[in-house]
Amino acid sequence: MARIRARFDLIDYLMHVGEKDTSVDELIAFQMRKIVEGTAYKRKMLSLPTPGMIGPNSEEDQAKSGVQWHVSDTIPPFTIDDYRELYRRLHYWLHESNPYVGRQELEKNDRKQLWDDARHLGAVLSAHFISIGTTAFYCELKDLTGQTRVIQGEVIVPDQSEPHSVMDQNAQTH
Repeated sequence: MARIRARFDLIDYLMHVGEKDTSVDELIAFQMRKIVEGTAYKRKMLSLPTPGMIGPNSEEDQAKSGVQWHVSDTIPPFTIDDYRELYRRLHYWLHESNPYVGRQELEKNDRKQLWDDARHLGAVLSAHFISIGTTAFYCELKDLTGQTRVIQGEVIVPDQSEPHSVMDQNAQTH
């Protein structure tokens, strides 16, 4: 995840100090595509990152479930179709256009979409949860100390009468 964080840091830098021209947009699109490939296109998209913050359960919820922590959703996640559409839009930026036919007006409109996509993808992945098999991961790309943090734990299968997903309280920080 440190590499994903570095890609977001570069995107942020380019968006704030870079010139608004095609070459900067292409660099942003390239970094975004690498992020999408790294977070969504592994394992044939069987598991997607879900944005959310990890936090303690209330005393009442702890008493009911016996679980100390939960992941709360704060931002709508990308669906598989959202990731596919984003990947398609990024594809546009990564292939050379015909140099004899102007595309400046298109780029002006597409730049706004690209930058909006970059902000949304950053929001989705800034703090997220993902479960792969019986292993759960919680990631903060930048925690309160400015570091990238990944917590890994085993998924606990709850009693079927009370559906919820949780992480093992003995999770390890990486």
